[in-house]
Amino acid sequence: MGALIRSLFEDYWHYFDKGYTLCHYTFIGLADFFVFIRVFNFGGFCANYLRAAGTLSIGCTLVLLKYPNPATMLRILASRKSVKSFAFVTAALLFFAPFWVQAQSDTYEVFAIKFAGTDKQFYEAEWATGGGKDVPVPISFMFWLLKGKNGRNILVDAGFMPEKVKEEEFFKLAGYIRPDSALLKMGVKPGDISDIILSHPHWDHLGGAALFPNATLWMQEHDFEGFVGTAWQKDGRRGGFAQGDVRMVIDLNLAGKLSLIAGDNKDILPGVTVFTGSKHTYDSQYVMVSNGKEKVVIASDNIWIYYSLDHLTPPSPGGTTDPQGYVEAIKRR
Repeated sequence: MGALIRSLFEDYWHYFDKGYTLCHYTFIGLADFFVFIRVFNFGGFCANYLRAAGTLSIGCTLVLLKYPNPATMLRILASRKSVKSFAFVTAALLFFAPFWVQAQSDTYEVFAIKFAGTDKQFYEAEWATGGGKDVPVPISFMFWLLKGKNGRNILVDAGFMPEKVKEEEFFKLAGYIRPDSALLKMGVKPGDISDIILSHPHWDHLGGAALFPNATLWMQEHDFEGFVGTAWQKDGRRGGFAQGDVRMVIDLNLAGKLSLIAGDNKDILPGVTVFTGSKHTYDSQYVMVSNGKEKVVIASDNIWIYYSLDHLTPPSPGGTTDPQGYVEAIKRR
């Protein structure tokens, strides 16, 4: 089999035999060349050529995922006239087309939706260790909509309904729009939401979940255990938790609409991965998806303000139970 494949590709071997880096030799574009390399590597007989080219197979895989376009191969077919090239492109199209279709269907348009602001002036030092005491920072309340080409409409967090929480007085809320009404402005109905990925169960991220009747709530298992149990024990850590939200989550669990996630780096939905480590709550999580061109990380309160991102500093006291873990999680992004 290896000899047959090599025969089909022998027009291209000189790119590897000369030991040049891939950046020096491409015939229709660097990304297209990576597609070929992945086919070679799949055959299992060209590891030496890959090493000579200074390219790791995992790197090829990553680039392939970024540029998995069969139209590229059609351009090759038009530019090459040999039977070998025709056979190569045909085989490559047949092999890669299902993966390309799947990869494209698991991408998302990502929308950040602001549904409230505040009339109270806040400063960096209130949100980040080392931040300026006299440097103002605007505070907005947001959730995120992921519109998938696979038909899913996913929320990251669900906002809140202010009549259910006392914290609204502290923040002096301004310009509030109920989360379901904010989505209607984008042509998305409450019943269209298939999933809600909860970064953590604080009142301003969870309270609006009841507005979306068809959604499954995704929550870290340790966060769930702390939220419904440990937090309400004597001396339990429950700042930012609302008792009404606890009852709602328990009801969702009883109704089969709660899905618990067991830890870090988990693929929970097509094209959606969650990570932990920031410890904003018992086990807060953040989300990574692809928009078809690049990876998008939605941090939510796992990074409160840009100062922490820019300076790799933890939040102000109370923002995490593990300051070092919080910083390490930022570095991972």
